[in-house]
Amino acid sequence: AGQYLAGAQTIKGDVNLRPENIRKGVTIFGKTGTYGGDPRIGTIWNRCTDENKNAIRGNFDKILYANGVWVAFDNDDSTRSYKSKGIYYSIDGKVWTQSNVTSGIFYGTRCHYADGVWVAGFSDKNYNYQGIYYSTDGKTWTQSNITSNGFFYIDNSDGIWVASSSQKLYYSTDGKAWTQSNITTKSFDSFYRAGGVWIAYDTSNFSTGIYYSTDGKSWTQSNITTGSVSYIRYVNGIWVAAGDNGCYYSNNGRSWERCNTSLEHIGSLYYADGTWVVSGVAYVDDPDNGSSTLLYLTYYSTDGENWTQIDITNDYFENIRCANEAWVASGSRGIYYSADGRVWMQSNVTAKRFDIDYHANGVWTGVGALGYNNPAQGIYYSTDGKTWVQSNITTGTRRRPQNMNGTLITSGVFGNTSDLHYSIDGKTWTKSNQDSCYIYASHYDNGVGVISLGGDGLYYSIT
Repeated sequence: AGQYLAGAQTIKGDVNLRPENIRKGVTIFGKTGTYGGDPRIGTIWNRCTDENKNAIRGNFDKILYANGVWVAFDNDDSTRSYKSKGIYYSIDGKVWTQSNVTSGIFYGTRCHYADGVWVAGFSDKNYNYQGIYYSTDGKTWTQSNITSNGFFYIDNSDGIWVASSSQKLYYSTDGKAWTQSNITTKSFDSFYRAGGVWIAYDTSNFSTGIYYSTDGKSWTQSNITTGSVSYIRYVNGIWVAAGDNGCYYSNNGRSWERCNTSLEHIGSLYYADGTWVVSGVAYVDDPDNGSSTLLYLTYYSTDGENWTQIDITNDYFENIRCANEAWVASGSRGIYYSADGRVWMQSNVTAKRFDIDYHANGVWTGVGALGYNNPAQGIYYSTDGKTWVQSNITTGTRRRPQNMNGTLITSGVFGNTSDLHYSIDGKTWTKSNQDSCYIYASHYDNGVGVISLGGDGLYYSIT
């Protein structure tokens, strides 16, 4: 110590002086760093395991986090060796434990948490329905007094639980003990509560129309007695419903009036910034030749009651969003935009079907719409909703990007491109370290991202 050295010297180094431990762009003693900082959530995924390091496999259709507990519901009804093993829970989202429910098929709409109680509708791989189970901690589950029936939807609002099964509606004040309502011959797959009124309806093919209730216990049929309902919204004292029978409005959720539109089948219904927009199709019969002409129709309204047709007649909107003072919609012939939801223009994308969304970083994304003919390929983005650019991902239909605390993730679909990609800005996408399966379910909370990759099980991502 305290000496000056002359001539050639050898300085003892440190075993940790490696490129991966030096910040990227910095050189120390001839070592150039490659470390870019801690990875963001959503960029690197690790397999979830049990305490014995066994992978947690399956098709988990619902992932929830509440009261410090993660809960995942499996619905894998296949004959694979890792077919549904019921319900799992975790404290940290990384290490998971199988609950006392070790089998069964659980779909997302039948699993819910509210008021300190977890509730799930149960069926086995042969679709033998076993009623409703509940848990107060997400770990230990108990079968309720409902021990049969399959359930389509379970919901909670203002201390009342409601559940729909085949031709029956049930209610509960605690999620544990259930009572059958006065509905014993109708099937519903959706609930909506607003303005002090519960609405029960179906979105598929039960054709049950709309029922209403003020307490979730006793239900009454509205004047819409048939048909499926695709959308119901309540804003500023006005209800609007749209489905197979066209578009209706109501001042109380009980008695409905048909809107002054010609719509017969609805593609979308949306409200934002004082404007309603509804879009769909109608058929005009030609009695002379026995054929029908298909009309594409889109309307807007400022009050939900009186509607004005929009000047787009060669397409209808299947997807509508409004964010950052811009309206964006997609149809079978590309993407459209508007400043107010009333006057619309077509963007530079004039073909293909897109599933569009807006993200908090100021970027719109568009991916190939699932379940439609002629979907777009790859991923597009826009900073204003008007001009769209194809990203570096140019092939495959994909799931709508999910936000993992600022990181967007997306994957392909079953039987198609299944690789998992992430993006920080929504423009440039990078292939993840997990790319064998598609995203089945996802959830971010408490600093952890958890996803279910179809058939491959649970993965987590942390900073």
